[in-house]
Amino acid sequence: NEAYVEHDGAKVLIAELMDSEADDTFFAAKVTVLSEMIKHHVAEEEETLFPEAEQSDLDMKALGEKMLERKEELIAKFAKGKLPPPETRSFTGHKLVQAEPIEAD
Repeated sequence: NEAYVEHDGAKVLIAELMDSEADDTFFAAKVTVLSEMIKHHVAEEEETLFPEAEQSDLDMKALGEKMLERKEELIAKFAKGKLPPPETRSFTGHKLVQAEPIEAD
């Protein structure tokens, strides 16, 4: 479940970044948080998922080739246009209200 929430959070932040400009108020903060989330998630996978995969009878070379093929497919699919809205498994679609940031004194 934690992985779903992490993936969903990353998808939402990516969508936010894709729809904004680098000089937007929270752009840099969103990039930083997304980077930290991804580093944390990758570290967890390196500790648990990767060792399990290496110990299994998975054909890692074939899996790598399949992943590369899928990556190229997705890059081609979205090369000319905008990404679709993120599909999330854990977020429930609450209506958000955009408020102004609080100014520091």
